[in-house]
Amino acid sequence: MKPVASGCALALTVLLFYSLCTVAALWWPDAFVAFVSDLFHGMDFARLMPGQGYNWRSYFSAAWVMGLWAFAMGFTFTWLARKFGGGGH
Repeated sequence: MKPVASGCALALTVLLFYSLCTVAALWWPDAFVAFVSDLFHGMDFARLMPGQGYNWRSYFSAAWVMGLWAFAMGFTFTWLARKFGGGGH
C-alpha cells in the first residue's frame, strides 16, 4: 500500500467512527456515558457532560485534528513499513 493511501484510509476510518460516537452520544447520552465510563475502568465521565446543547464547532474542530493526526500516523506507518522491507515492494 502507498503511504498517502494508508493515511487517507486511516483518517477516513477515524472520522467515521468519531462521527458514529458523536451520534450515539447525542441520541443516547446516558447509555453512552455509562459505556465510556465502563470502557475506562469506571471513571465517572458523567461529570464532563455539558449542561447546554451540543457544540458543533467543537465536533468539527476535533474531527479536523483527529483526521490530520490519523493521516500522519497512517502515512508514517506505511512509509516506515516499506523502509523496513514490508508492504510487498
